[in-house]
Amino acid sequence: MARIKVINLRVENYQEFSVINEERPRISWSFEGLEKRWGQHAYEISLCCDHPSKTKTYLVVSSQSLYIPWPFRRLESRELVTLQVRAQSQDLAWTSWSAPLHIEVGLLKSTDWHCTLIQPSTDRDLSKSVQPVRFREEFHLKEAPQQARLYITAHGLYESFVNGTRIGDHVLAPGWTSYDHQLSHQTFDILAQLKSGENVIAAEVAEGWYCGRLGFGGGERNIWGASIGLFAQILITYNDGSTEVVGIDSSWKWSNDPLLQAEIYDGELYDSRLEDPGWNEPRFTFHGFRYVQITGYDFDEVDLNNFHAVVIHTDMLRTGWFECSDDTLNKLHENVVWSMRGNFISVPTDCPQRDERLGWTGDLQATGVGFGVWEYPKNTTRMVTQACEDSKPIIVVSIHYRLHFLGFLACQDLVDEAAKLNKDPCNFALYDQRLAFQWVQKFISGFGGDINRITAFGESAGSSSLAFHLTSNVPLFDRAILQSGTASAISPKAIATKEEDRDDPQRLEKLRAVPTAKIVEAASSINKAAFSPLADKSFFPIIPNYLSHAKMISECSWVNAVITGDTVFEGYLFAHNLMDVRPEVFYQQVEDALGAENAKRVLQSGKKQYRCILSLRNPFPGSFYSNILGHHFIELIYQFMTFMERLPLQRQRDVCVGFVRRWTAFAHGEEPWSEYT
Repeated sequence: MARIKVINLRVENYQEFSVINEERPRISWSFEGLEKRWGQHAYEISLCCDHPSKTKTYLVVSSQSLYIPWPFRRLESRELVTLQVRAQSQDLAWTSWSAPLHIEVGLLKSTDWHCTLIQPSTDRDLSKSVQPVRFREEFHLKEAPQQARLYITAHGLYESFVNGTRIGDHVLAPGWTSYDHQLSHQTFDILAQLKSGENVIAAEVAEGWYCGRLGFGGGERNIWGASIGLFAQILITYNDGSTEVVGIDSSWKWSNDPLLQAEIYDGELYDSRLEDPGWNEPRFTFHGFRYVQITGYDFDEVDLNNFHAVVIHTDMLRTGWFECSDDTLNKLHENVVWSMRGNFISVPTDCPQRDERLGWTGDLQATGVGFGVWEYPKNTTRMVTQACEDSKPIIVVSIHYRLHFLGFLACQDLVDEAAKLNKDPCNFALYDQRLAFQWVQKFISGFGGDINRITAFGESAGSSSLAFHLTSNVPLFDRAILQSGTASAISPKAIATKEEDRDDPQRLEKLRAVPTAKIVEAASSINKAAFSPLADKSFFPIIPNYLSHAKMISECSWVNAVITGDTVFEGYLFAHNLMDVRPEVFYQQVEDALGAENAKRVLQSGKKQYRCILSLRNPFPGSFYSNILGHHFIELIYQFMTFMERLPLQRQRDVCVGFVRRWTAFAHGEEPWSEYT
């Protein structure tokens, strides 16, 4: 019987020798063999740096073999290391060591880049495409090198050449990222292309996704920048160990070429009168197509054998196959596989036609877990479906609470430190939510949404969060629905009831040394809510409290309409006073409640404010709060329509549909219900 072997050792899913850009890459491996009832009891990881004498080994008792945390020190830029793994069975027998995996680290820090951005020195019409540019640099080597690495990336798309030889097999490099946050780079071994004496590096750069046209309805240009450019540097290592960095000065030359246009959507225009041999194939555009149209030639003069369709896609490892006795079904499946490949070009895209091909994971519900919040009671799928059936389509973006207790962790030490560094001292959860809304503002048009018609919906702590955002001066949405939560009173600082070492001058350093999981665990033993914003004038121009809630909403200059809602039980003390409100008494009641000055401010604010009281009963006898009419969060059972089939009464199912219709009408700028009903 064949013994179990460790195979497919990989870091960050790279199996072969590769360059990674991680300080602590995750490690995975697989097994091969026919031994029955074999299981991993422990594993041993060996890391060799520079020389076998520097090998370090870690033994861990664990059955895990996927995405193991890096157990060694942080890797450094340009480092070369070798990794091996062996596993121990439950019988304490060891496998042999795996085949070695050689790893090279790329440039991890911005300070590792000694070159500057090279750009063409011309003005351009920002409404038109950018003509591709060729860059060229000559350099001299005193002798043949022992090692040579090219580090390269671009604002746009590039192809690089050394001494006339194309470097790498990448297509549409460096790929599509959010360029204002991340610009990927590639590392190439170019030792075989270099020689002693004179050498030339060249690159052709086109606009690509960086400043080319993207989006629906004609799209937009210059989303991340208005000019293409190139970053490139060569690190030379000589036999005596000395190094030299090439390509970091300003002596690069550039010129235009026969490629007059190269766009993701609109293809390439090529002037063959300016042609150079070897530079005349499409390289900076791609299309899904069924037919090719040829104009300007007689059909009899065209040799169709001269036309070749080249398939491109991200180099993904296929891990599953399907085959059956029906050839037609097998072919259909393979067509689906090829369609998926064609929609993975750097990022998952939606479809191959000319006016889209956007980074869009909404179509992955067939292969992923769904969209919106997948937790069953709050899955938004049915809301979206109902809205589409009513011809009022909506796009739902679910913003999660990501920071838990850490979202409002604060103490005077942090406040003092933030003041010195000119940073925001607290309320990180609110800043995190603000970032999420700004992400929606930036990208929602690419999903077919309207940046000027964003409706924010929150319940309980979510509603309170929106109320806090309404007090800031940063516009995030056009309309808001606040259910069962308002801006609670906050104080200059909140102090937990359990404090130790209060006077220790090193308490902040000690706190930072504690693992995050331990802090969250300790927080649960403190009688302090995790949702507890603190007074922060950089976020709150007005420090909110319960009494100022109506005033804050009325003075928020960037929101146009607000629905404020409670359930009957939550609003029991005042709900009965609202049930019979009519126009003739409404103004007087507002004045009685808020005072003449505040009432005038609210009533003349110019924005529509809607109020609703939800009288809903828990439809499931014996469940939590089932004996209470209109308890907290009861509306969510109806609103997301996820319990439709389990609701016992038709009128309860009708409430679900009506709920969604009112909220989607409000999101479309319509009245959610008839006046004063």
